[in-house]
This record gives sequence, structure tokens and C-alpha cells, in this order.
Amino acid sequence: MKYRVVFAPSFVMDVRNQLAFMTDQAVAAVVVQKWFGSLYRLLDALEEMPKRYPVDRIQTVLVGRETRKIVFGDYLVFYQVDESRRQVDLVTFIHGARRREAN
Repeated sequence: MKYRVVFAPSFVMDVRNQLAFMTDQAVAAVVVQKWFGSLYRLLDALEEMPKRYPVDRIQTVLVGRETRKIVFGDYLVFYQVDESRRQVDLVTFIHGARRREAN
């Protein structure tokens, strides 16, 4: 049985901001499309076996809920798996250099 992948509004906005940044930097449209397509193929694949990526200890402590991490190039995707609803919640998309540390 597949999991439902749900994009938090903040996650969608983070991706849109990155796309806008790439466009502002005059990145070729074909490169932007390839990047975007690769990202969403990766995220759609979470429908099956979403626990294949590691738990991120820092984010888990920060948010108080088990949070997993995918490294996508220079970016980090944080998500949570809700077994009772068979749902994957995509919560954060950030550049790896912006990662906050737990105290």
C-alpha cells in the first residue's frame, strides 16, 4: 500500500523561492526544468518505502517529532512519516548551508 505525499505550504514556497532565485540568476530554463523534475521524481518516490532515508537527530529535536532527511544536491528535504494515516509530510526544503543547529 502506498503512502500519500503531502506538501506543506511552506515547503512549496521554499521550492518556488529557489526556482525564482535560479531564474533571477539567469540559469538556463532547461537546467531549471531538469532540476525541478529531478526533485519531484525523488519526492514522488516517497510513496513507497519512505523510511529508507535516515532520521535527522537535529531536526527531530528541534520539532519534537521524528523527522527524516534527504540530501538533494546542495539542499536538504525534511519530512515526517505518519504511519497511522500512511502519509508523508514534506515540511522543509532548505539550502544545506542554512541548516540550524540544536542547542
